[in-house]
Amino acid sequence: MELSRVSKYLTGQEMFKILEKCKYNNSELIHYEIGDQNIEPDENIKNATINSILNGDINYTSSEGLFELRVSIQEYTDKFLGYKPDIQQISVLTANTSIDFLLRSIVNPEDEIIYFTPAFPTYISVIKYNNFNSTAIHLDEHNNFNINIKTLKKAIKPNTKAIIINSPNNPTGTVIKEKTLKKIYKICKKNNIYLISDETYSEMYYTKSNKHISCSKFDFCKKNIITINSFSKNYSMVGWRLGYVIGPKNVIKKVNLMTQTILSCLPIFTQKGAIAALALDGKWIKDRNKKLLKRRNYLYKEINKIKGLSCESPMATFYLFVNIKESMMNCSQFTELLLKNRIVVTPGTSFGNKYKTYVRFSFGAVTMKQIKETVIILKKILGEENESI
Repeated sequence: MELSRVSKYLTGQEMFKILEKCKYNNSELIHYEIGDQNIEPDENIKNATINSILNGDINYTSSEGLFELRVSIQEYTDKFLGYKPDIQQISVLTANTSIDFLLRSIVNPEDEIIYFTPAFPTYISVIKYNNFNSTAIHLDEHNNFNINIKTLKKAIKPNTKAIIINSPNNPTGTVIKEKTLKKIYKICKKNNIYLISDETYSEMYYTKSNKHISCSKFDFCKKNIITINSFSKNYSMVGWRLGYVIGPKNVIKKVNLMTQTILSCLPIFTQKGAIAALALDGKWIKDRNKKLLKRRNYLYKEINKIKGLSCESPMATFYLFVNIKESMMNCSQFTELLLKNRIVVTPGTSFGNKYKTYVRFSFGAVTMKQIKETVIILKKILGEENESI
């Protein structure tokens, strides 16, 4: 029997398809394809989660999230971002799910969404299967994947309803500067457009000069701005599947109803772990980022020595978006070649069809030993440049 038209647009995420493909393969594979981490969460997070289960927190709870967690998010936002959202502006749900719930809450069939590529694949998938109108603005490595305000202004139409930005960015590691954020916000305010800011990697920057700036400071998420955040990346709580959204009360009310209808609620015990995460003093995050910085520096330096490969140094996140154009292969061919040599990466077309000469390396879940082994393999199959950076 024929399936629905909507189901035809369900594409999923390429990295999960690759992961599934590798499941029955050799255990010696080196996994760079998935945005995972092998650095364990702080003990306080694990203990809070375990103790919650042991204390019997295994029942339903409110769809909008535990009141105590939303208060913790209020206090965290006040302390680090300089404003205190109303409790009714906060919804607790998975960051991935929030993209779908938000767009379905604010976008009509006649409206249009603007997003920038390379983009987190969920944006593309959600837009496709909901059959939303969209304009993708393709960012260029020669401009360090920065947003060009003139190009954005030209893309605005009378039916533009939402603009999605992602900073720090997956897959490029680019951090949008404050002056650019302000210009984007002014465009949204002038044209009555929602600005959805995906801030999943907000704590994963490497230097103070590249510190994440939240655009929520411009209107405190009361009218135009909606922010998405996640505990998965910032606190290495990938398996908890937990995040939160801050936005205008009328939007959040509808998001909560979506959660109530489709998910009912999120587990209490994962939310207790999130409360513990927000109470951390920052030392764990700094220590984790130092470990990731060591990996980034080595992999970035060595990849730029390899024949046919080049990449920019990411300001944040744990990704390298590697240009493979000079290897004379497209991303599918390159990915297959590496897989035959035990290295698993994500093809650039997962982040937009214009990126056929890129692949993404995710170094969050590999060891330094594996990174060094990867470099040896790459040099063996591709060769080494005479000049180093």
